[in-house]
Amino acid sequence: MDVNAPPDAARIAAAGWARLRAGDSQGAARDFKGALAVDPDHVDAHIGLCQALLNTNDLASAEVQVQALMRVSPLIPAAHRLRALVLRRRGRSRAALKSARQAVTLDPREPFGYHVLAACLHGLNRRREALRIVVEGRRIAPGYAVLAAQEARLVLEMRGARAAEPLAEAVLGEDLDSDYVLINAGLVLLARGRLQEARNLLGQTLRHDASQDEAISLYLLTDPHKYNLLRAVLRFRYWRRERPVIGGAIWLGAWGAFIVAAGLVATVTQMSAGVFGLAYGLFWRWQYGAHRKEVRAHFVTPKLKPGF
Repeated sequence: MDVNAPPDAARIAAAGWARLRAGDSQGAARDFKGALAVDPDHVDAHIGLCQALLNTNDLASAEVQVQALMRVSPLIPAAHRLRALVLRRRGRSRAALKSARQAVTLDPREPFGYHVLAACLHGLNRRREALRIVVEGRRIAPGYAVLAAQEARLVLEMRGARAAEPLAEAVLGEDLDSDYVLINAGLVLLARGRLQEARNLLGQTLRHDASQDEAISLYLLTDPHKYNLLRAVLRFRYWRRERPVIGGAIWLGAWGAFIVAAGLVATVTQMSAGVFGLAYGLFWRWQYGAHRKEVRAHFVTPKLKPGF
């Protein structure tokens, strides 16, 4: 072996993928940049760098990188999937949808393409179309847990927790390594009141990655001694899907009661309802934000603190 030989781009890119799988996205990005310095047209390194930048939420750099990937290899489905993910995260939903459709057209056998396309439709509140795409993708890859979890989430939002529960339970028999799967299954179980099971799933997600904002928010709601009102609001949101007439009536009644209560408080305290509502909201935001930081710190460096 020639020790003076230049580093091989494929070997450096392979190291980047290993780091990416281990959760070290910043280290992976450095490796992929090193591979591209050796070979600017190395497709795997372009793909890996796009994914690493997405993982670190560096969306501006990810968009630049995905454009570079499309110049190098414009016909690979991965380029269009990544472009769709970047554009969706940057709020350009319609452009993202176009790229996601192109990815599925280029490779109709790749299940992740259906997931991305359905996510873009979901982001545009086109849930029925999204569900149809997920079902189509599951016919191609019935064992792909990400699509199964996505179906559970869509059914939860469209028909309620009772209808989504069997789908979530089936997902748990397929894949417990995907954070996406764990979060969506955890949400369904939380909506059904299965707090400890949901807590276990969400805790597993946070042990993988303590920066998952949705997982932290849901994890807090699984504590039976805290946030009872917020948990009730979340559960009621999906319960209404099961009973739209009764749920709608209760929702209107609750808002009416809240307005009356706010008026009474304003009368007694001589404080406007708006000021009172703002103060109350800020208090809960402050407390919730503090607890979110505690949860994140606990999973980054576990302290085995009671309550977490």
